[in-house]
Amino acid sequence: MRTPSANVQQSPSRTAARGSSGSPDAADRPAGADQTDAATRAAGAFGIAEPARIHRYGSGNINDSYRLSAPDGGDYLLQRINRAVFVRPECIAHNLERLYEAKPHRLPEILRATEGRLLHRDADGEFWRLYRFVPGSRNMDTATTPELAHEAGRAFGAFLNETRRLPLDDFEDTVTGFHDLRARLGAFEHAAGIDAHGRARQAQDACAAIERFSDLGTIELPRDRIAHNDCKISNVLFDADGPRALCVVDLDTVMPGAAGFDFGDLIRSAAARTDENETDASRIGLDLARVEAIASGFCTATALTPVEMDTLVDGILYVTFMLAVRFLTDHLEGDRYFRTTHVDHNLDRARNQLALLRDMDRQRLALDRMIRTAAKDA
Repeated sequence: MRTPSANVQQSPSRTAARGSSGSPDAADRPAGADQTDAATRAAGAFGIAEPARIHRYGSGNINDSYRLSAPDGGDYLLQRINRAVFVRPECIAHNLERLYEAKPHRLPEILRATEGRLLHRDADGEFWRLYRFVPGSRNMDTATTPELAHEAGRAFGAFLNETRRLPLDDFEDTVTGFHDLRARLGAFEHAAGIDAHGRARQAQDACAAIERFSDLGTIELPRDRIAHNDCKISNVLFDADGPRALCVVDLDTVMPGAAGFDFGDLIRSAAARTDENETDASRIGLDLARVEAIASGFCTATALTPVEMDTLVDGILYVTFMLAVRFLTDHLEGDRYFRTTHVDHNLDRARNQLALLRDMDRQRLALDRMIRTAAKDA
């Protein structure tokens, strides 16, 4: 049976409709029998009655992703929405409908279920969606060259540019308070205070660092445009044969946001010398060549207001600190949100982001000069 596609251009998320990956962690891996059965049933709701092959896919921290091959040779990415994170999955579907109606330049193809909806709800109340893999594409976990960094900046800048005129009132918040740092700090203080899992003492160094940087919670960024809100380089698809960015993916958090949030998250994830799992603090810091390349690509692709320009460096520190707070809070709460591979994984991640934040803070003035120069040259 032919899978019915949405009658607009289409999308992905949290490992998304991706081609080959630059990371060994993103290789296909077999799913458990129960998971495979649920995914197979969900595939049937999208018109793929008997997938020829189905595997768990990707290294995402949130949704469950499965790569499947259809009998007709089609290659797809099936995802189960994490309802602990996205408590109102219908908001994701609503925002995707609005986004695709606007026909941005390039987004991967999302497919409708046989009942015509972007999300299928199964008998267990789980929500699923299906994307077509983008042929000839790859995704990267790190920007290994300035060329890749520039292209990542250009891709997210272009996305912001193409969504700048979309009405804020047409989009809903898919995660309430996603960038509310003061609320995140409140949740951290609560988790540290009750210490339900007895982890606060071991994390004293990280808790003290959070307190030292808590003034960052007073930063105000204008939340006045539709933004991507999850600008990691792993959420860009690149041409398999070169550094050219094809499109951005992972659209679950497309909602009202700020240019500074998007730019800051991209610098945090793509210009860091290591990924967020590195535990050797001496290796953690910013690669300024990549910062310059990202800023050049970003500013070439989108027009920023003077107010937005003034908030870009603040956005870098804000987002990095916020992620440190989130990792540490999740550690104290027993690792309920982010996937982990070992007991102290989220604590290691929090320490990593705090080390990165310290390096950013030392280089604030240099960052501001570099970004403004890139904007002038764009």
